[in-house]
Amino acid sequence: SNTCDSCPAGKINAPGDDASGGNTTCDAILCAANQHVQAHACHVCSAGKANPAGDDASGANTTCKAIKCSRNQHVKSNACHTCAAGKTKTAGDDASGADTHCTITKCSANKKVVSNECRGCPPGKTNHAGDDASGGDTTCDAQNCSANQHVQNNACVACRAGTTNAAGDDASGRNTACDAIKCGANQRVESNACISCPSGTTNTAGDDASGPDTSCDRTCALYNCPNGYVRQNQSSTSFTQTNCCQVTLYQGCFAESQLHDRKYYGWSAGTKYNAMRSHAIADQKPFFGMLRHAGSLGHAFTIQSMTFPPKYGFGSCGTRCSDDYSKWCGCSNQDFRGFPNGACCSGCGLVAVYSSQATTR
Repeated sequence: SNTCDSCPAGKINAPGDDASGGNTTCDAILCAANQHVQAHACHVCSAGKANPAGDDASGANTTCKAIKCSRNQHVKSNACHTCAAGKTKTAGDDASGADTHCTITKCSANKKVVSNECRGCPPGKTNHAGDDASGGDTTCDAQNCSANQHVQNNACVACRAGTTNAAGDDASGRNTACDAIKCGANQRVESNACISCPSGTTNTAGDDASGPDTSCDRTCALYNCPNGYVRQNQSSTSFTQTNCCQVTLYQGCFAESQLHDRKYYGWSAGTKYNAMRSHAIADQKPFFGMLRHAGSLGHAFTIQSMTFPPKYGFGSCGTRCSDDYSKWCGCSNQDFRGFPNGACCSGCGLVAVYSSQATTR
């Protein structure tokens, strides 16, 4: 109508249109970035909110959207800020709202803080959980092995059977070894343990408990000496009769029927210990025996062997010898012939038998 009319709300036109000419139009006002339309005017978004450029101010009201912080960011004064080193935050904090805070990173077990990061402990070292990654660097502690453990590839492993090790090996260092258990004197190895030798056996110290089973040596204490012998050298391990047994001097009080392979000597020899021992040695007989009358006469034998046990025991035997009162010379009571000896019954004979091989008296 050839008049200048105001542009509608939210629109704009540069000056200079020619009113004598044809009709002209106004252009819509387009809001800049981080502005929104309110009552056909562009308004700055409130703190913590944003909007892309291009809202048409001639149209309906528009709104800004809350800024959502990224991962490891927090809100401070309606802006997103990166978390401090050693702290974290999940994405999504609303920058249009109140300030938020990042969470301190706590290291898990067997990790330490290096430049505000959690890193694994070196082999053979440990650390409790909970180191604060937002603080200074931390360290791991060396793992000290317990008693009877050793280090293998930076781990504490049990000593093998029969070996031992003191506590305190550092698992962060080189491999270590356990020491073999050495058995003491009179012990042997059984299933990699040191146990006492059985009674009557012996063993020198030093058997290695980490090796195979060992045994103890028999001693003379186990040797079964024959009749007429006594055990000697009980701790010796030379397990032979010659070494372990010694002939007893007094063998006992026998009946004449128990004597074998014998040679007879009579008269005064039956009363004399020393004379009969000399006869036995000369005859190469291991034993000799006497059975005397009450006077200076009697009977005697050199003897090869006897049947044990002696019929009349190992104690007293008749009458003492005439040449050595410490020795028994038996008893022969032949009172019906005029050769009595009241130390035994009429017609009885008790033979006191000795060894000719014994060196002690």
